[in-house]
Amino acid sequence: MFNISDFKARIDKHSGFAKTSLFEVYIGNNGKIPTNITTDDLRFFCNAVSMPGINLDVTYYKPTGVGYQESIPMGANLDPLNAIFFLDSEHRVMTFFHNWINRVYNINGQLGPNSFGLEPRELNYKEDYTTSLTIRYYSSHNQFKFYEAVYEGVYPTQVGALDLSWSGDGPATLPVNFSYNKMIYSGFASSSYETGRAFSGTQESLPLGTIPAVTQTFVDVGTIV
Repeated sequence: MFNISDFKARIDKHSGFAKTSLFEVYIGNNGKIPTNITTDDLRFFCNAVSMPGINLDVTYYKPTGVGYQESIPMGANLDPLNAIFFLDSEHRVMTFFHNWINRVYNINGQLGPNSFGLEPRELNYKEDYTTSLTIRYYSSHNQFKFYEAVYEGVYPTQVGALDLSWSGDGPATLPVNFSYNKMIYSGFASSSYETGRAFSGTQESLPLGTIPAVTQTFVDVGTIV
């Protein structure tokens, strides 16, 4: 029989429910992205982010040739990595993302090469515009505990539209979609959230951009271009 006291005790045992608002997003500054705004400042402008899920590609077969199907995994595929950023009144956030995507592909309508040497409609080399993106999802009980997700090979694939209106009075936001080719989740380090020392070790507070040695195993799930 359901017991509300037992339910509350079990939830309290794990420090209560997590909250979706306790997060930050850090874009790694490796010298290949715009510098008109610091990445340390930029993390305060991220209003929302969708932490990608993990999906396995499966194929189906019938073990006995007839009857019910079973599945077997054959690989993995990528979920989208999408974020929404607040815009500042000096337009540095918008400039950052427009500048970054223009480093990927020179979409500028002006004649001649852009500041990165790309001719109009010319595509850049991937190693010249990719970086890392880190999501830290903090505990609602302990500010020094967090679940970390690190994505490598990151670059913007879409800088969304900005709707302007005289009737609007709220803060402006800009949706940005990213591609990535590698992921690290804190949960990859241990199969047990209860007793796994490796998992607990990844949860200590560290400077943003630092990846603990225990999480250095990448899971390569392919590349989207």
